[in-house]
This record gives sequence, C-alpha cells and structure tokens, in this order.
Amino acid sequence: MIPLNFAPRCLIIARVLRMMNFLLPIMVLFYQDKGATIGDVFLIQGAWAISVFFLEIPSGYLGDLCSRKTMVTLSFLVCAGANFLMGFGYGFWVLLCGELLLGFSHALYSGTAEAYYHDLLKKRSKEGKLHKKLAKLETFSMTGLAVATVLAGFVYSWLGANACAYLTGILSLVAFGIVCFLPNIKESKRVVADNISKFKDLMNISKFTMKHPEIKWLILFPACYGALTFVLLWGMQPMMVDKEVPVYLFGFIAGFNMFCRTGWAYLSGVLLDKIKLRKTARVLFYTLCIGAISACVIMSAHNMVLVYALLALIAIANASQMAVEIITSNFVHHRIKSDERSTILSVKSMISMFASGTLMILIKPLIDVFGIQMTFILCGLLVIPTFVAMMHLLKLRIKE
Repeated sequence: MIPLNFAPRCLIIARVLRMMNFLLPIMVLFYQDKGATIGDVFLIQGAWAISVFFLEIPSGYLGDLCSRKTMVTLSFLVCAGANFLMGFGYGFWVLLCGELLLGFSHALYSGTAEAYYHDLLKKRSKEGKLHKKLAKLETFSMTGLAVATVLAGFVYSWLGANACAYLTGILSLVAFGIVCFLPNIKESKRVVADNISKFKDLMNISKFTMKHPEIKWLILFPACYGALTFVLLWGMQPMMVDKEVPVYLFGFIAGFNMFCRTGWAYLSGVLLDKIKLRKTARVLFYTLCIGAISACVIMSAHNMVLVYALLALIAIANASQMAVEIITSNFVHHRIKSDERSTILSVKSMISMFASGTLMILIKPLIDVFGIQMTFILCGLLVIPTFVAMMHLLKLRIKE
C-alpha cells in the first residue's frame, strides 16, 4: 500500500497516464478510418456527454456511500477497455459503444476522483490550499495530454489509427494498477438514516445543490461556458480538414491546445490570488468571446497564415474552460460537507455534460442543413446565457 504522504502524488501520476489520450488530436481521422462521417463525430460525442449526464449523479452518490478509491479504480479499468474496443472494432456502433463506455468511465471518475483527492489532502491537513492543489493536479494532467497530442500525429502516421487506441488503453491500465495501491479514506463515507431511502437522500442532496444561492450559479456559469468551449474544441478538427491542414500538423495544433489548457490550469490559482473572482471571470469571458468570433470567421479565411492564427485563438479560448472549472470547483468545495462531496460535484458535472451533450447532438443536423460556418455562428449565441450566468454569480459577491 502506498503511504498517505505519497498518495496525492501517485494519484496525480495515475491521472496523467489516464489523460494521455493519443486519439484526441486525430479523432476525426480515426472515426473516418472506422467508417464514420463528420456528422457522426458530433453525434457520438454528444452521446458520450449524454451518457455522462445520466450516470454522473448515481456514480457520485456511490462515491459518497462506498469507497471512493474503488470508484476511481473502476473508472480507469473501464477507460482501458473502451479504448481496446475501439481499436479492435469497426463501424459506427462500435465507436458509439466505446464512447458510451468512456462516458461511464468519466462519470465514475469526475466528481468522485476530485472528492477523493480532497480527502487525501484533508488527511494531511492540506485542504486549505485546495485551489492551488487542484491547479497543480490539472496542470500536470494537461501536460501529459499535451505530450500525447503532439506525439499522436507521428504515431498515427507511422503505426496507424489503431495504435493510438491501443497505446491509450495500455497507459490507462498502468494507471489502474497504481490506483489499486492507494489508501482508502473511510471517514468520508455517508451514513443514511434508517427512515430515509437512498433515492430520497440522493434527491435531497441534488435539491440542496440547485437551491443553494451560491452553488447553483457556480454550476450554471461553467455549464454554459463549457458547452461553447466543448464545441470549439471538437470543431477544430473539422475546420482543419476543411482547410486542408496537413495531417502531421494535427498533433502540433492539438498539442498547442493542450499546452494552453495546462497554462490556464496553472493560471487559475494565480489569477484567483492576484485579481480575485470578479476580474478573473471577466478575463475568461472576453477570452471566450474572442474564440467564438474566430470560429465564426475562420471558414471564410483563405490565407493559411490567418487560418493558423485563428486556430490558435480558438485553442486558447476553448482551453480557458480549465480555469473556469478549477475556480468554480474550489468555491463549491468550501461550501459542502465531506459525506456529500462526490454527489454535489457530480451534479455540477452532470449539468455541464447535459448542456454540452445536447448542443453537440444538435450540431449534426445543423451542419447537414446550414454548413459548418453558420453552425458556429449559431453556437456563438451561447455567449449570451454565459454572460447572464456570470453576472448573477458576480452579484452574489461570494466570499473568497
């Protein structure tokens, strides 16, 4: 068993290995090699997000009732299996099943792993520096993903699409092995009164979350923000395909995007310390607007230098979602109890996934009818509800 002093670092290592997704930068090419279309990419990714939506709260609640370590371990194992399935299989339904399994893995991991990381820090009396610790966790995770995305183009060119899936699965298996030896934190388990059913208890926590005057806006703001950045992230590859960007550059562009996510993860702690929530939220919102405008005009650009510049702005904008998630999660953590932590964080993730998944599914018919450029113009209107949610959040004058 790994000692408690080293457990947070080992969880970070496991997280980095799991995040080294060699499929991400060549996903559109991988799907096409497996017989899918561009529209299928958005449809399947939307199905992934919807599967996360339905499984988030039940999996988070299980993380409060049972061992959070067990839930995290299972998520790593399912992730490995999904990647091997997509590598061995072929066709739309295989890809859909693989992404649904990845959605299940994400649901098991998201709220529960963050709660487990908090438990490990609390056992060492380090929870007071949570926003910096979360920034550190995500910084290393995004660095691993950035390295994988840079290398993915070469792996695809030399070994083929299936090798990217197999390599991702193998790294997830190694991460699974590491988590198996992490300690259990029993003090965080939820005890439910005999006269209250588990379902009613789950609903009570969910209602509390959405009625809380501060937490609900700490959830709705990243949900609106994340939906648009999710579309910008997955929209980059169809843009590059349409603009005939060389395949070997896919990895570099995706790698730049992931390095941007690493930078935003690191900056989240710095910005919160230096300029506080109000100014940080505005900086992030303006960044999102720049990315949305770039996505609307890139299809009309004919100069390749301008195309690359706009892709860079889109990458920086969609990466800023990392800072939004870390900052809002930090404030949520300080407003909830230990035995409800996984469930509430899962409610937060569930709402984000619902917004992102619904939008992604709608994009397929939008692209088929209006084309890519008009689709991104329509998606850009999401800046309006994002602005409204941000203003409600800032009016609360949350104590930092």
